[in-house]
Amino acid sequence: MVGTYKLHLITSTAQLNPQTKRSSPKVSILCPNEGGTHLMKRVLFKESFDTPEEAEREGVLFAQKWIDDGKPDLSEA
Repeated sequence: MVGTYKLHLITSTAQLNPQTKRSSPKVSILCPNEGGTHLMKRVLFKESFDTPEEAEREGVLFAQKWIDDGKPDLSEA
């Protein structure tokens, strides 16, 4: 799933765990910066979902909330 939100490019894919048959989101967010440079943020999730579609959707919702919250540090997440 690829889309834009508030000038940020969000890519959310699902990674299937073959043992559990559940999917976890993998999210990349390309953030515009001043001066034309960009910052790439990648987020891996411990949480898993029943379907790949649900995992992708949750990844997008997480990215949008992260942007709305002012892009807080995720190193402790």
